[in-house]
Amino acid sequence: MISGLLAGALTVFLVALHIYTEVLWFEELDQVARYWTVFGARIWLFLAGFAASLIFFYVQMLVSTVRAPEDIKSRMRLPNLVYFVYAIIVSIILGNASSGWWEKVLLYMNQVPFGTSDPIFDKDAAFYVFALPLFSGLKSYLLALLILSTLGVLGLYAVQLGLRPDTLSRTVVFEGHFPVERRQTLFRLVTHMSVQGVLFVCLFIFQTILAIWNLVYSERGAVFGAGYTDVHVQVGAYKFFIGALILVAVVFLLSAVSRSHRRTVRAAWIALGILLLTWLVGAKAIPAIVQQYVVSPNELDKERPYIEYNIAYTREAFGLEGDKITSVDFPVKDGITPLNLKEDEATLKSIRLWDWRVLEATYNQNQSFRLYYRFMDVDIDRYVLDGMPVQVMLSARELDQRRLAEKSKTWQNLRLVYTHGYGLCLNPVNIFTPEGLPEYWTKDIPPVSSYPELQLDRPEIYFGEAPNSHVFVKTSHAEFDYPRGAENVTAFYEGKGGVDIGGGLRKLAFALRFDGLRLLTARELGPQSRIMFRRPVQERVPTLAPFLVYDRDPYQVIADGKIWFIWDAYTVSDHFPYAERYFYRRAREGRINYIRNSVKVVVNAYDGTVDFYIFEDSDPIVQAYAKIFPGFFKSADEMPDVLRAHVRYPEDFLKIQADIYSVYHMSDPTVFYNREDAWEIAWETYQGDTREVLPYYVVITVPGEKQQEFIQMIPFTPLTTDRSNPKHNMVAWLAGRCDGDRYGEILVYHFPKERLVYGPMQIEIRINQNDNISKDFTLWNQQGSRVIQGNLLVIPLADNRLLYVEPVYLQATVGKMPELKRVITSSGDDLTYSTSFEESLAQLIRGRRVSASEPSASREALTLSQQVRRAAEHFRRYQQLTGQGKIAEAGVELERLSEALEALRRMSE
Repeated sequence: MISGLLAGALTVFLVALHIYTEVLWFEELDQVARYWTVFGARIWLFLAGFAASLIFFYVQMLVSTVRAPEDIKSRMRLPNLVYFVYAIIVSIILGNASSGWWEKVLLYMNQVPFGTSDPIFDKDAAFYVFALPLFSGLKSYLLALLILSTLGVLGLYAVQLGLRPDTLSRTVVFEGHFPVERRQTLFRLVTHMSVQGVLFVCLFIFQTILAIWNLVYSERGAVFGAGYTDVHVQVGAYKFFIGALILVAVVFLLSAVSRSHRRTVRAAWIALGILLLTWLVGAKAIPAIVQQYVVSPNELDKERPYIEYNIAYTREAFGLEGDKITSVDFPVKDGITPLNLKEDEATLKSIRLWDWRVLEATYNQNQSFRLYYRFMDVDIDRYVLDGMPVQVMLSARELDQRRLAEKSKTWQNLRLVYTHGYGLCLNPVNIFTPEGLPEYWTKDIPPVSSYPELQLDRPEIYFGEAPNSHVFVKTSHAEFDYPRGAENVTAFYEGKGGVDIGGGLRKLAFALRFDGLRLLTARELGPQSRIMFRRPVQERVPTLAPFLVYDRDPYQVIADGKIWFIWDAYTVSDHFPYAERYFYRRAREGRINYIRNSVKVVVNAYDGTVDFYIFEDSDPIVQAYAKIFPGFFKSADEMPDVLRAHVRYPEDFLKIQADIYSVYHMSDPTVFYNREDAWEIAWETYQGDTREVLPYYVVITVPGEKQQEFIQMIPFTPLTTDRSNPKHNMVAWLAGRCDGDRYGEILVYHFPKERLVYGPMQIEIRINQNDNISKDFTLWNQQGSRVIQGNLLVIPLADNRLLYVEPVYLQATVGKMPELKRVITSSGDDLTYSTSFEESLAQLIRGRRVSASEPSASREALTLSQQVRRAAEHFRRYQQLTGQGKIAEAGVELERLSEALEALRRMSE
């Protein structure tokens, strides 16, 4: 007994210390109120669920024994004790389950109306999003409570009746072979079970009412949501079933006061049989017959209004309605003209030639320097440099403790020395060295930057994407900062990140949670020492806000000389009425039918501070969370301008919207029903695999606009039902805008249906079927290298032109450092292939030109030496202009160089 009490006390003490360290962590981030809100809600719900369950069990026990004879009561002390222990265990389980409803309860109590009502029951969407999930959870709790309490009570009555397994027969129960003194117990059992039956019936009535409301999620009809059969038959069948349930409840109530247990049992069984028949015929068979023989033969006419509801509510739920989305026609013209060089100069200067998947390998090969440094992934962003938006790619150089040599993984090294990464790499998306490597604008250790805007004053990375464990800073032991030649430069942490270890109880709490005796005895730790834990952004942020859903990838930003991580967060639901459900594995439920990119999260890589900014004030879900956690969120206006300039349209969000819009762009019910114009995301090949095109960021001048802007886009092709005969022609592309006041807007460009517009996969096929290109690819693949075809980008240009660009990389099988070797461009039926984008583009334009700027006779009249000098001058000018980034002028010089070389060829014949 004493040992049990001691064990319990020790457990409580350890749990209390763990909670203490949690509070300290939240306190460090100035979010302790968030912790106590959730903690308090969980405690109250646990106590409520536990107390309600235990009281209900206790009442059941009293009812079963209060009128029992004294001799039975005297024998029931031990069974009652066993029952009570059983009740406590069940109550703890149910209380614990109740504590998990904290989010549902708080959302219900702080719900905000959507202003959109469902068309069937005229209830605001808030009822379905905030109330219905809680009601469903309450139903499950009550059902479990009733079933488990009934089983316990039956056990008590079995003891009172002296029943054993060998006596539980029909003869005993129905023919009354009981001693006279036990028949009263049997009557009490029947009465008690009749009351239990009434409770079950009331619960089934509640469940049926929920089933009526849940018809807005029906999958019976042509589309998701209540259809013709649901509205005209199923609702009535459920109401009729509720009437039958009420009659059954009356039968059970009469049974409770009846003195004939035989008639009572028979009446109960008859009532249950009638109820089952009503359910099978009324609620199941009749709706199925109506669906099969009334609706299905004329489905479109019957389901038309419900198809319209599904289209409208799905588009609203996924942010694809109203002024958020603009659709325009894009009557494509073939070829690229010299006019594009002038009008699209800014766009052409920003064409992304580096594929992030390839660049990650290059970074890790030539900028990691030590085995323990790692570039986790490469992100795409834009910076204003020299007054112009420039698209760049960058990645933080993080320290991955898993890559330390095994003998170096000592406690001192892992906790005190190797504590942080250092700097990052950044390069423009369209410039590469003669060797085919990126031209770095930020590189090396310490970081060297080509522009003041990219300068890093605080390059240390204590909080990032690498899955590192906890470390201690502000200790007496110097931290490894960065390598310099054969030596290591050391430093001491100067920031405010981490939690003070302190001494006494505080230090003991952290020792029990982390490093035990080693932490308590470490001489390097002093009064000012701090512990940094939950350092990965992917762990740190969700711990603070587990109620949000996060994009797959946080991205890094340089601002104010520091490294920051920005992570897009979503509010989601799978209970929006009539909206199609979408499988999204990052969501807790695995599926959603409502999503908003309501929150942007910013993490400081040096001190670990986390800020949540609301970017979608109109979202009722984030408004509800803001009411639950006052002070937790900041408004978008509070985000510093240097960070707001790097906000972008999230990748997952655009992908989800694209998947939905591929079907729900069809607003006509007939077209939608027949899937006459259904799309799918375009396909491409990458490293030999065929896969969907991923959304990609580009800096372009949107057709019809004057200023360059950063957008994310994705192309569509017709939906292919027969994979043996796919349709890869492009029918549209969708883009999310990222800059300024246009942030969050969606553009859709529709291509003409009456003519062929090449899709990415068709361009890939043409590339692989080109004799010259395939010959080079085959040769390179046979020389110990591997050819990698990068992202095929589709770029819209002025005058309704389309430019296709695909970089080609060569990767050695040993070094695995990809180098950019060729650039393929295409427009219309023309396809060119060269060592640089400028040259490939010039060839593309030359293929479309019908006359030169000078008569050919005058060119051929020049002497051989004049032609050589002329060609040399054009080449010099081409190199000069290319180095200055003046693509349009360089293209003209390349054209003239080509003409001069052609003239020299003719003169030599």
